[in-house]
Amino acid sequence: MSESMENILEELFIVRDDGLKVFHYTFGKEKSDPGTISRLLSAAEAFLEEALTSSEPLRLLDVQDKNVIAERFDRLQVIVICKAKPLEFSQVVQIRKALASLVEEFETLFYDYIEKMDESEELGDLTSFHPARETVFKWLEPILYRKVPSPAIRTMITSQNLYKYTVTDEGLNAYERFYSKSKSFHMSLSRLNIPLSTIDEMMKTLNKKSHTLHEISEAFSIDKKTMVELLHHLAMRDMVITLSSEGLPTSP
Repeated sequence: MSESMENILEELFIVRDDGLKVFHYTFGKEKSDPGTISRLLSAAEAFLEEALTSSEPLRLLDVQDKNVIAERFDRLQVIVICKAKPLEFSQVVQIRKALASLVEEFETLFYDYIEKMDESEELGDLTSFHPARETVFKWLEPILYRKVPSPAIRTMITSQNLYKYTVTDEGLNAYERFYSKSKSFHMSLSRLNIPLSTIDEMMKTLNKKSHTLHEISEAFSIDKKTMVELLHHLAMRDMVITLSSEGLPTSP
């Protein structure tokens, strides 16, 4: 079975065609050394310039014990820094396809702002680019994690590092239109001693973002045993989707 993409991807940069770094996203909690990132970016940008005169499609660059995926689009370049582990061809293909969709949406959302940016705004106004994090989630999270049936409660606890939880727009809509008004759902919450206001906030927090059991428990100050029961209730009603980091989707 292929290794989880989450254990491979480290950093993503979107760079304007004149070299201005527009956006940066870090996968996971650990950030790479700034000096290493700078050297990798320089190598990747040189690689992209050289590739302009080549008819070969861009694939993978091996720099300083890191794998770097560098892609050039019409007005933007995308550079993804990966950990020092061999990438399978299918993984590279998946990432490249996702990057193409990501850049298309990114340009649509931020075209005017990107055009006006100058060197003093390198890496951009984080407030202006906040929706871009959801764009990264939308296109890359499906290959980092794959949807799986809700595991048994015991498994959710004993193997908690293998799972993340998210809420789709459909799940949020189902909650707001039906379950938030359902008496039986309210009774389930009462048994867990959890107010509806907590579910309101949780659904919004998890919408288009994924978090581990530990992160959700910490954020809402609910013990893990209770949180597992709650997530199980929500997953059984398709309000919450369980994602697994074990392996990759089988589709290309």
